[in-house]
Amino acid sequence: MDTSTGQAYLQSITSQTFQHLIDALFFGVLPVFLIGILIGAVTNIFAARDGGPTDRAAVLAFAFVGAAAGLMIGASRQPITQAALPALLTFASTFLAYVYVKQKADAAETARIEGLRTMIETEHVDTKRVSGVLQDLLGNVRFIPAGIIALSLASLGGSFYGSSIRDMAEQRDRDYQEWLKAYETVELPLQKEFLRRQAGLPPEPAK
Repeated sequence: MDTSTGQAYLQSITSQTFQHLIDALFFGVLPVFLIGILIGAVTNIFAARDGGPTDRAAVLAFAFVGAAAGLMIGASRQPITQAALPALLTFASTFLAYVYVKQKADAAETARIEGLRTMIETEHVDTKRVSGVLQDLLGNVRFIPAGIIALSLASLGGSFYGSSIRDMAEQRDRDYQEWLKAYETVELPLQKEFLRRQAGLPPEPAK
């Protein structure tokens, strides 16, 4: 392989890698981020408005998990993906619920509710942070329903977006197959006959 061929090959690989990264960003990361943020914010407003930072972060995490899973299920054309992702989704949801409960337990153990209420009245306390801790401990939020709502809505939105991507890919495959059939049955025989005439060869006998 000479220098020019090696440079051309390297440029081709670099261009393809960059294109794959752009596709991953706009067709993978960005939709999951937007769907997760939108569904998580709406769910926090209507279903977890009385929750603290831990509650809202947990609902947002469930929304991101649902969006990612829905996108992969909707975009995939492989049956194994549709079979494996529900198990992964169950594992992720269980893990998030465990982290949430542990976070709540740690907050209840380390924060003294009565002490925090007293500290709020002093001058040298971050009242916003203390109020957030109190909301985590005392907030009247139904986290499990809110998390399920966020997970379901985000997975639904992600699956619709993913199915749209899959439809586009399938349409490109159909267009390519139609073009290939036309090329093999029409254009290729015409080009072959044209080259035979240019070379002074007799026409190919009909089959």
